[in-house]
Amino acid sequence: VKLYQEQREAALSQLESLSDDDLSAEGPEAMKSYAPTVGAAFDLLGGHWLMHAGQWAVIRRQLGRPPLF
Repeated sequence: VKLYQEQREAALSQLESLSDDDLSAEGPEAMKSYAPTVGAAFDLLGGHWLMHAGQWAVIRRQLGRPPLF
């Protein structure tokens, strides 16, 4: 969770520094098929965290631990 918080703070800081034109710029070459713009790449951050949260829920259940959320 600490690493998530650090990454989120860094992403928000970077996002706040970008203009609308920056967000409309082409996304990274490796991500263009699913994030054609810089803004689209930032849009993926929330869903990415949720995907991993779901993975941890499965692992916890396999270990016999109760769900946290």
